[in-house]
Amino acid sequence: MRSAMHRDKDDEPFRHYTLRHQVVSWVSRTWFDNLTYTVRHGPLRGMKRKGGLGWIPRIGSEARRTAEQAFLENLNVAGLVIFDVGAFEGLITLFFARKAQHVVCYEPSSRNYARLRQNLELNGIRNVTPRRYGVGATAHRSLLASDPRMTGGATLAANMSATIRRQDGAHVEQIEVTTLD
Repeated sequence: MRSAMHRDKDDEPFRHYTLRHQVVSWVSRTWFDNLTYTVRHGPLRGMKRKGGLGWIPRIGSEARRTAEQAFLENLNVAGLVIFDVGAFEGLITLFFARKAQHVVCYEPSSRNYARLRQNLELNGIRNVTPRRYGVGATAHRSLLASDPRMTGGATLAANMSATIRRQDGAHVEQIEVTTLD
């Protein structure tokens, strides 16, 4: 086991959200969470989605593809089975469902899993198997703590979970964790 002093910075968990991320998340959850629309930009353009801000047209520098979008769009996954671990609301799942033979996605959060299923239904997607599990090294039950400021901000990590649970509006639920092998 490596000491904290010798840990690779890239191996450390994500610990915060920028103010911009928090504001966008709050606006999205508060005013547009129940809005169903056709996405107007990015890799999901033309697909239906519930929630989020993908209905707003992007202009100027925001219209450029991100490095992540370019990477995903250039992957040749035709005929492959893709695993989306931590599927959130199914945004990456929807993208791969267009290109791959099949997608198996894992999302342990009850709120995010329900939204994932809604987004699959809205688009008539049939080549996806959604699974309501977390994925880990061993099968077990665990407590998932969700950050109230960010719908995708959930963790099983004990130190981060304790911090999240102290926040107003934090959501904690027991989940099943499975393995991929």
